[in-house]
Amino acid sequence: VYEDLGADKRYQHWQTEQDALEQRIGLHWVDKSIDRASTTFMWALRLWTTVGILVGTGRTAHLWRTIDKRYAKLNGVSLGSIATFEICLNAMKGAGAAFVGTIGVAIGDALPHLFLAIYYRDPVYRSREWYHIMTAASMFGFMSSSVFALSNLRLLGRSRAMFLTVGCTAIFTEVGYYVGRHIYQPFVDKQEHRYDDPYWRPWYLRNMQREGNARHQKGRLL
Repeated sequence: VYEDLGADKRYQHWQTEQDALEQRIGLHWVDKSIDRASTTFMWALRLWTTVGILVGTGRTAHLWRTIDKRYAKLNGVSLGSIATFEICLNAMKGAGAAFVGTIGVAIGDALPHLFLAIYYRDPVYRSREWYHIMTAASMFGFMSSSVFALSNLRLLGRSRAMFLTVGCTAIFTEVGYYVGRHIYQPFVDKQEHRYDDPYWRPWYLRNMQREGNARHQKGRLL
């Protein structure tokens, strides 16, 4: 028995609190898409299963056009059986590409944090910037297209599979750059308080104010 969450007052109260929290914090839809793997996987699944269905449809048309009709009739091969097999198979390949692409988004978002931590010699989690979006989109395009190309390697061949991987990586990198630089970054620059600012830094590394305007002393925060 499925619970009707729309009629559950506890769920409605929780959803109202979540919406108010996100509005108060100022979460962007890009943040929610990256931080929630289920949301990323949902959009990736829609994209790559659509690609798989289109590939399966084209493959079905090609096979039905080139198959010997007498052979098909003698062996009970019909257009429906070919379409069912090819479309389902390529949709499953697309689902696999979407799953790996979701992992790629997490890796692409984590790499800039890792490089910044090494560069600044500071393990503090830094706020997300536009280049985090670009690397996340780039890794998504690279890893998901690589899986889809490898699953269709016999059909595409090595050169076409490489072209597909490079092309998808370039396209998703451009999309990630545009979204990060022109959509996400202006939103971040307008925020007064960053929701992921490290509040747990040691007191002596904060900007302090006491009598005499001394810095790096335990006292009241500026």
